[in-house]
Amino acid sequence: DNTTTRLNFCGGEKFNTIEGDNKRNALEYRWPNLTTTEAVSKQGQVFWENQYNKHGTCCSDLYDQDAYFELAIDLKDKFDLLKILGKHGITPRTSYHTSNNIKMAIRAVTKAVPNISCLDNFRGSLTELSEIGICFNREADRVIDCPLPKSCRPKGTKGITFP
Repeated sequence: DNTTTRLNFCGGEKFNTIEGDNKRNALEYRWPNLTTTEAVSKQGQVFWENQYNKHGTCCSDLYDQDAYFELAIDLKDKFDLLKILGKHGITPRTSYHTSNNIKMAIRAVTKAVPNISCLDNFRGSLTELSEIGICFNREADRVIDCPLPKSCRPKGTKGITFP
């Protein structure tokens, strides 16, 4: 992202299937597709393709596809969101969280404002945390406040649920 707008689907080189078990295993461990099985994820690579086409194309003059995914792994290791949230009492299968609590937990480590995205469950009575975005400058060497940061407005009385 840059400092004023989100950068998505910037064009340029499109995704090439990731070859090699080591690369696929590293990505599956650190950046899994949580909506399908490991085998389907590694074979079809639809999730990684979408992520690269959405975000990786915006920095393809700085990082080729291999470097982009290596960077993603390095940043995931540096900013382990499950550990960050857990240190602030936000753990899987808990409820009654607010966007502010989640943002403050992330901000305590990154020193920047993240994006928080949620989904309402099929009955519309629960709001579940679905994504946390940490924004970086174009070179990915500095965390920045996310431009136009997203928040969640929970439905019902349980606040935001961390599934």
